[in-house]
Amino acid sequence: MSSVVMVVVDDCPVALSGRQDGAMRMWDLTTGRYSGAALRGHASEVTSAAAAGRQMSRT
Repeated sequence: MSSVVMVVVDDCPVALSGRQDGAMRMWDLTTGRYSGAALRGHASEVTSAAAAGRQMSRT
């Protein structure tokens, strides 16, 4: 894991983690488990992550 950001998505606290393989994962902080499939599309390591606003929605 190379980066982490914590946000609230659909009223659930989650962490988004960036990885060396270019994928990002969403973690449900109430259960400690992955929430959905890995988000892929980066060509290289995800070195930072950021969140804006107070509330996000999963799409």
